[in-house]
Amino acid sequence: MPLAPRPADSKFAQEIETIRGCDPLDLSAALAALSLIHANIDRNWRFSALTTLASERIVDIEKQPIDPGALRALLTDGGLARHADLYEDPYEDVLCEEVSYHEGPFLLSSGIGPEAVYVNRLLTQALLLSEALPADARRELNLLAGATLKLSDHALRGAGFERFAAPPHTPRGAVEIPGRSRLRAAAGELVFEPEQLAAIIAPIGLEYLEPLILDAGSRAFDEEGLGEGEGEAWPVLRFGEKLVLARPLGLAMALNHRILRRAVEEIGGAGDGLRLFATCRP
Repeated sequence: MPLAPRPADSKFAQEIETIRGCDPLDLSAALAALSLIHANIDRNWRFSALTTLASERIVDIEKQPIDPGALRALLTDGGLARHADLYEDPYEDVLCEEVSYHEGPFLLSSGIGPEAVYVNRLLTQALLLSEALPADARRELNLLAGATLKLSDHALRGAGFERFAAPPHTPRGAVEIPGRSRLRAAAGELVFEPEQLAAIIAPIGLEYLEPLILDAGSRAFDEEGLGEGEGEAWPVLRFGEKLVLARPLGLAMALNHRILRRAVEEIGGAGDGLRLFATCRP
């Protein structure tokens, strides 16, 4: 159940009612799979918003996997779809880029974060590959970055992404949804047992990825936060013993957020934080 009741006149009442009737793990994985379809690159705000709503719920074994028809209605009808039309602009970046980092290169996408990969390069150079932060903070952030890049590369290469590929042109608001068997297979590639995810990011320990993991049902988001993308800070959701890479195109933005947050914590003070951020610019 949601952690806090939503108002009866919620802009997303239709979506909330549909989510109540389905397995949130299955829904999160399906939305993640849809986000990796190249033709859906312009629709990532609506995928992310629905993922945030799903993250407020815990797994219920009595709930059924979501039907592709119901998923289409969630994404194209109702308040959330109308809201998405205000937030979603044509995608003007490449689908993904290659990032050189220790064992790399790795594929990484900016997702809905404008120039997130470019910002990541600046942050890495200024904060992770310098002595601007204490050694223990740099070590933890470097391990987080390494784990995040390994996970991103695994997901994007598995979905057929190639560096610098341009996004296709698609009609505004259209969402490509494959058939049931294809969708379930693609979604299944983004659901992991802990040991499976650990193998992908090895030799880095799974514990270093924890800052990007949200336990389902542990946090509620108000509607303003939902619209502003607060859920983007956690691209991986934990449902019991299973982990879902719910935002495979949001890893760069989430990593940037954690790096900057830790940097400000280490140096203290907003003014110092702004001066530190300025060192990231070329």
